[in-house]
Amino acid sequence: MDTAQLLSLTGAALSLGGWALWYQRIQQVRVPKEPWAFRLASGLGALLCVAGLLGGPGWAAGTLAVIGLAAGGGFLALDRIAPLPAVVPAVTVGGPAPDFEATGSDDAPFRLREPGRGALLLKFFRGFW
Repeated sequence: MDTAQLLSLTGAALSLGGWALWYQRIQQVRVPKEPWAFRLASGLGALLCVAGLLGGPGWAAGTLAVIGLAAGGGFLALDRIAPLPAVVPAVTVGGPAPDFEATGSDDAPFRLREPGRGALLLKFFRGFW
């Protein structure tokens, strides 16, 4: 394996690996507030792919370099045009639930912080309706 092929392979692995980890974080709703590591991996991966392309890696490694360049450059471009908003979540895992008023199964209204209320199970359905 020559240098151009190694650069192309490493760059594509960084770029595509960054996308895979980002996708996994989004699915788990654990997106970092400041994704500098993903930016660094994407940028470095794209640069390595460009260096690999300039070295004339052949058709297989060249195709991999183009895919890695598109992935790394695409992540940086999307991150630039649609940055994450600085939002503090209203509810955190393990934290207190905010007070609210709702209707119970007996059609009677209740508040979460009613005096004398014991333990309460809150169940949220994540549906596609």
